[in-house]
Amino acid sequence: MIKKGKVFVSAISLLLLLQVFMGVTPNVAADDTVFIIGTASLAVDIDPHMMWDSASWDMAMHVAEGLLGYDPDFVLIPKLATSLGTWSSDKLEYTLTLREGVYFHDGTEFNAAAVKWNFERLAGFVASGEAQIAELYTPIDDEFLIDETVVNSEFSVTFKLNYVYSVFEALLAFSGSFIMSPTSTPVDRIMSVGLDILFGTGPYQYSEYIADESHTLQYWPYYWGGTPAIETLKFLIFDDATSRTQSLLAGDIHMGSPMVEFKDQFDASADHHVEIGPAGVTTRYLGMNNKQINATWREIISYSIDYDYIIDDYMEGTMIRMKSPIPQGILYSNYSFDVATLDVTYARQMIIDMGLTDLNLTSTNEEWRYLALNDPVATFNYTWNTGNSARENIGIIITDNLRDVGIKVTPNGVIWATYLNMLYGIRGGSRDDLSLFLFGLEPYYNDPSNYINPLFNSETASSQINDSLIDEWMIDGIQTVNGPEREAIYDKIQKRLVEDLYTWAYIYTGKGRTTHDIELTNYPYNAMGYLFLFKCGWQGDTWSASYDTSASPVIRYDIPVVDNYNTIPKANFTANVTQTMEGQFVQFIDLTIGGNTPLNYLWNFGDGSSNSTEQNPFHKFSSLGVFTITLTVTDSNGDEDVIVKENFITVVESGYEISGYDFLWTLFFTVMALFVLYLRKFSYQGFKMKK
Repeated sequence: MIKKGKVFVSAISLLLLLQVFMGVTPNVAADDTVFIIGTASLAVDIDPHMMWDSASWDMAMHVAEGLLGYDPDFVLIPKLATSLGTWSSDKLEYTLTLREGVYFHDGTEFNAAAVKWNFERLAGFVASGEAQIAELYTPIDDEFLIDETVVNSEFSVTFKLNYVYSVFEALLAFSGSFIMSPTSTPVDRIMSVGLDILFGTGPYQYSEYIADESHTLQYWPYYWGGTPAIETLKFLIFDDATSRTQSLLAGDIHMGSPMVEFKDQFDASADHHVEIGPAGVTTRYLGMNNKQINATWREIISYSIDYDYIIDDYMEGTMIRMKSPIPQGILYSNYSFDVATLDVTYARQMIIDMGLTDLNLTSTNEEWRYLALNDPVATFNYTWNTGNSARENIGIIITDNLRDVGIKVTPNGVIWATYLNMLYGIRGGSRDDLSLFLFGLEPYYNDPSNYINPLFNSETASSQINDSLIDEWMIDGIQTVNGPEREAIYDKIQKRLVEDLYTWAYIYTGKGRTTHDIELTNYPYNAMGYLFLFKCGWQGDTWSASYDTSASPVIRYDIPVVDNYNTIPKANFTANVTQTMEGQFVQFIDLTIGGNTPLNYLWNFGDGSSNSTEQNPFHKFSSLGVFTITLTVTDSNGDEDVIVKENFITVVESGYEISGYDFLWTLFFTVMALFVLYLRKFSYQGFKMKK
């Protein structure tokens, strides 16, 4: 069932505002239909200098852009640059010409100074250790790749590199190289989901975020690349894959990675389109903690898994066996090595040779499985993110497979954010808590280094591999410019990982299967699995899906930047709790951005009590019920914005147990939230809304 949004923002008011101040007529979307994408997780990070997960990328790719990007055929194309750049003879300088007439969502102009500011900001967070994507920009000796970003002119930049890096162009297409507005982006802290807004140059602008519910993007009417057919995108979270799949079948959402168990229903549906191909390059592997599980045990595990059953039966033939850490379709992939296949006899013999059991090769399956349950030869945990049915069910299959060789596996389901923190060793998470885990990589760019370097580096790999040869070869791979020589290096890497180290058990990559509402047309199906809806048609619209690869900039509007563009207030708020007991105080926290100070506040708590004019009021609810909260903010110019959060506060009887309710934690949250707000500096275009 679709949850209704709680905050309503008027795009019409924005358009009128821009016409009044700028004297131009914006694009008008083909229709105002909301296109809903069902997802297991909303964006974990909103800051491109931090994000490293597919849910965050899906959002960011619609809001921000890099200097370069990819077309659906995996070919590098210019985005905010007018063409691919030029290299100096020593491969240490790379020069780009930038598009003119491009504007950030806050109305400021994109130019070379903005590019320089972004890469200097990134360098700062890499140096401080705050950016979890740091390893991509410090591939050699932890030294930041870019020595200097030189502004040659208003629309030309040169990157001076500290060392030769053969995949620098591809790195410019990665989300960490997206360009944000220097005016509206904090320079000294990483932005946070729910507290900050990403201001890019993309076809959609950040509109609304409701924690644990939805993320909404609204089209940017002054986008340099034209007008989208879809006006509004909403990413809607589902707690489980079954409800997401059923919502897609029912037409309540329009896209949403359905469960493979529903394959036949979608194939037969007249309301849905199922596209097969191109073959995907997103990987799925069983990660093994190399620090806790030695190479012998990793080999045993690898030969105990029934890959054919997972692919042909559970995944119903929609996947392809993965035979290398570099999947087919990526530069220098090699599937010729001796990858492990199901061989229970071989795995049992290895265990017998270790002297860990009195069983032998004549012992029955039942005896080996009894051993796993009562006196296992080894015990490992299996971790996955709850709500991901594929990872959970494949974990069940692998657990059952390993019982055949006397190994016990204990399940450990965690939420997505916790899973990422454990994998990356950030925000209090630890890789030491992982034994076995199913994970994958959605590529950052088309180069083998983006699979090898982050996943097998001794310092950063989630599998905690520590192999000096792999470390040496991966550096050689990124500094070698000659193609055949690079290929030979990656052949050595793949052979060692597959045949000697057994770092992972290689499960599958996709054949490429995309399911969506039949009325979505011209979707750019692509091997990388990127979600990008800007060029699509919707409900019969005949928008062209061709990509503009012209070397000339596309200038759709000449939008003058006006001084008061960012001074319209945009009201917003949160509270320390949304469910409380009768007679308890609730702390409301103002999140308004923009506006000419001082700002005036008017709070209506929906319970018939007196209004409050405080910025961050406390309010006691004296009656039971569900209450709608309204905040009106007026600035010194008389500009006003109103936000209504329907059914925002639920009040229950005293003594009723409220899940997660804890006064000390509530007080801590309130103090920290107010502290963060004190530090924040906002600049926002503002959606002017009057009641």
